[in-house]
Parts: sequence; structure tokens; C-alpha cells
Amino acid sequence: MNRVIVYSHLSKLSQHIKKIMPQLNIVNINPDNNESLELNNVEIMVTDCSLLLNIRNKLSNIKWIQFTSAGVEELLGLSDDKNINFVVTRFVDSAYGLDMAEYVVMQIVAHERNQWKEYEAQKKSFWSSDSMFGQRRLLSDMTIGIMGVVARTLKHFNAKIWGLTRTIPTTKEPYIDEYRTTSSLPEFLSNCHYIINIMPATPETDGLLNGDMLKNCEENNAIFMNVGRGNIIKEDDLVNALENKWITAAILDVFEVEPLPSTSKLWTMPQVIISPHNACLARAESVAELFCNNYNKFTHGEPLLHLSISAGVEQLIELRHEKNINFVITRFVDETYGLDMAEYIIMQIVAFERRQREEYEKLKSAVWPHNSMFVSRRLISQMNIGIMGIGNIGKVVARSLKHFNAKIWGLTRTIPTTKEPYIDEYRTTNSLPEFLSNCHYIINIMPATPETNGLLNGDMLKNCKENNAIFMNVGRGNIIKEDDLVNALENKWITAAILDVFEVEPLPSTSKLWTMPQVIITPHNACTVRADGIANLFKSNYEKYMKGETLPNVLNIQRGY
Repeated sequence: MNRVIVYSHLSKLSQHIKKIMPQLNIVNINPDNNESLELNNVEIMVTDCSLLLNIRNKLSNIKWIQFTSAGVEELLGLSDDKNINFVVTRFVDSAYGLDMAEYVVMQIVAHERNQWKEYEAQKKSFWSSDSMFGQRRLLSDMTIGIMGVVARTLKHFNAKIWGLTRTIPTTKEPYIDEYRTTSSLPEFLSNCHYIINIMPATPETDGLLNGDMLKNCEENNAIFMNVGRGNIIKEDDLVNALENKWITAAILDVFEVEPLPSTSKLWTMPQVIISPHNACLARAESVAELFCNNYNKFTHGEPLLHLSISAGVEQLIELRHEKNINFVITRFVDETYGLDMAEYIIMQIVAFERRQREEYEKLKSAVWPHNSMFVSRRLISQMNIGIMGIGNIGKVVARSLKHFNAKIWGLTRTIPTTKEPYIDEYRTTNSLPEFLSNCHYIINIMPATPETNGLLNGDMLKNCKENNAIFMNVGRGNIIKEDDLVNALENKWITAAILDVFEVEPLPSTSKLWTMPQVIITPHNACTVRADGIANLFKSNYEKYMKGETLPNVLNIQRGY
């Protein structure tokens, strides 16, 4: 009973199981080299669901199979098999929900920001000068319909959440604003800006969106995202919905047929974004932990788990010595600025960890990368994220990242008397080397002031080397000279740089940064100026000004913000 076959594409799975349960006899079989596979005497196996059907007839004595994924729709065809006398357990892990939530947030924000256009612009060394004034929606502007789970994370961004379920629960979740059942599907679809399918493949969900059902999305110009299963809609019906503009776009991780055939129309439709069924990853250590837990239960006859069949004003700092300033300047500071910045940062972190730009380039060639679901990557919850600048925007960013269970380090001029509950560690600029050496991502949100000028110059970023940190600059470009940043990248003191602001703007077309593969560039548009926000703020300030009241957000020219 202590012999276990591991037959999986998941790298190092057998090592992780052996580490947890060294007493087991683990036999690892390479799925790519199994011509002489002898499985007649196997009783316990850990395998991928997609591999089972090929070896089902060889498993004459199998008692228990542990899958490495949650999805088991490939087995639905065995539901009438009378010879099934073994137990199947799925892989279900708390990290799955976080992984899915990160993917969903990344894709929504990337779509709203037209991030793929930014990638193409970077390849051409093109700086879009007016991109900071482009209008886009925040998550808080949207109603998002979720056919499944992931609602809690989106609610953190103040989205209005509609949930689709089979039955309305007796106890409703506080983060879901409206519940609807599948019998009210047309109403559900007609009220949402994004439709996110996370439903499993079952007879009840099969073809749920077939025919002209997505026509109900037309009025809201909705975007359809599928991270559940491809059986929800026939590909022809999805293409038809896109061609008829019933939906504005489709973000697809799962498909009716997988791998997606290279002849599929979806590959070449400009309003479609494709990822190769890797929105969630199985992690070898987590699968091993679940298997070992279930193994102990199995050997003791216990039930098994998971059974299945523009705030910037730095240009004015030069006025700080001017004696003739007898006027007041108020800045545009809006609560949506912090949310906009937080969305950008989370999108970029998740996109980088998922190698989204590389995947984008590969998928343009209509090539489905096999085994991409088994490539290891970090979740935000596994990171220390350092935020340089804990002002109003920095606090919103920190709070948003904390929703993903990151450990947050905050860099400030002085340690506050009352510490924010979502910031785990505070450091001052005097402790900058320690701050840098402890973080996986360094995010600069500091304004341009004499104190921040050149703060990361020279070899300061060498402190990031041990953690292979990524530097993200959404504050101001004066924090580091471009030559020093290039040097840090070339010497691999930092793994990559995600840059929205620069020492010189627009970034000259001759800059090395444009062509460095480990650099992602956006043209100073992490936050955009919203006309309605400025109008509302001006109205409020005008009324205060006419009454002689104190104006908010008055610029301190000496400090630079």
C-alpha cells in the first residue's frame, strides 16, 4: 500500500511528496516517455486529469486516484462506466481563488487600459503624449457579473457585484450586491459591464450562453471573460456574438476545444485576448500536501477530501525661492487617483509574474503552449511589497495590495504615531538599504522633491539583488538617473523595471530602456486625469473660494506637493 505512482506534468511533484512522507515508495513516471508503462498492480496514483483517459484500461487494480487539478470534466464520459470501483479526489487549494482573482483583476484592468497597445508602442519606441488624458473606467465604475466565485476581491475595488447561482442562498454574502439564478440569465447579462464565467463543466452549464443569449449584453457593451470551462458556449456562437458586437470583447482562458485549433477565428480577432488555460496553476507543493493528507485518511479508512466523479506639480518646485508668489495653487487630488494607481500596480505585478507580455507574443502566432498550466509562479500573497511613499495614494495602494495578503513595507520620512493596520513594516529613508533588501517589489510613489531627488542613484539598487526584486516607478522620474537604472538592470541588481515615469519625458527614442527586454514602459498614464473629477473639485473649491473659506489640497511649494 505504500507504493505510489506519480504520473504528472507538474514539475518536482514526486520530490515534494517524498519530502512530506519519506516512508512512501514514490515511483515517478515521465508522461512524455511511457510506451512500456506497466500499471496493472497500481493501487494509488497521483496524476493529471488529462492523462487518465489514455491509461484507464491499464489500471485494473486501482483503488484511489488523486488529481492535480480541480477540473475533472474529462471524466464526465466515464459516468456510465460500471467498472469504476475506485475513488477520485480533486486538487482544491485556497490559493486557487487568489490565483483566479489576480488573473481576473489583471485582465479587466489591462483591457480597460488597452495594455496590449502599450506593448506594441514600446516595441516602436513610441511615447503617446496625450495618453494621460484618455478616459477609462475604474473597477469602481463597473457592474461585474460573476458566474461562480471571486467576488470578494473585486468588491475591494468598490465594483458592484452581481452573482449568478443555481439557487439564491439563505445567507447572502456582504460583498455580492445582487443575486440572480440561471432562470434570470437575460436580466443578469443585461445589467453587467463584465461577465465573468467561473462555472464548472456540468450538464447544467453546458451551452448556457449558446445561441443569441449574449445579445442581452449589447446595451452595456459588455466584455465576456471565461475562466471557468469552455462548454458554456459554442465557439461559433461566441464568434457570432463578437462579430455582431453583442459583446465588445472576449478574454478567454478556456475553450470549447483545447488546445484551441490554429484554424480558430478567435486567434485573429482583434477584440479577443487568449491565454492557454493557465489562469490558475497547480502548485506541486500544494498538491503534495493535499495528497499526503488524503493518503493518511485513505490508509485509516477515513473520508477523503474533495471527492469527485495628475497630482504632479514638480515643475513648480523651482518657484520655492520666489518672493513674489501672492497667489494660491490647488492641486487636483481625487480619491479615484489612488484606486487608478492601485489597479495599475496590481495589473503590472500580476502581468509580470505571469509573463503576460511573452505570452502575448507567442499567442499572436496561434501557438498553444502545452503544459503552461504547470509553470510555477508567485502569488501576491507570497511577496513582500515595498511602497516608497505612504501618502494618500500610497495608502490606497497598500490597502489594495493587502487585500491579496501581501506583506507590505512602507517607506516614509517619519514613522507615524498611529500605524495603518494594512502596513506590516515601516521604515524611514535612513533605513533605505534595509527596506530595499527585504522586498520582492519596490514601488515608488514619492513626489519629486529635493529630498527624493536621486534617492536611488548610484549603486543603491544593489540592495535589491538578493531578492531578485522588481522596481516599479509610478511616482516621479527624479528618484533615479536613467544611467544608474540601466546599470542596475545590466548588473542584475534588479530583475526587471516597470516604468511609468522617467528622468526625461517624453522618454527619448534613443533611450536604452525602450529595447531592454526586462523593461515594461507606459507613457506616464498609470493615473489619468478625469474631467468629471476636476469639474466636481473645481465647483467645490470655487464655492469655498467665493465664501473666503480655506481651500483643500493647497500646494506647498517648499515641499513640492
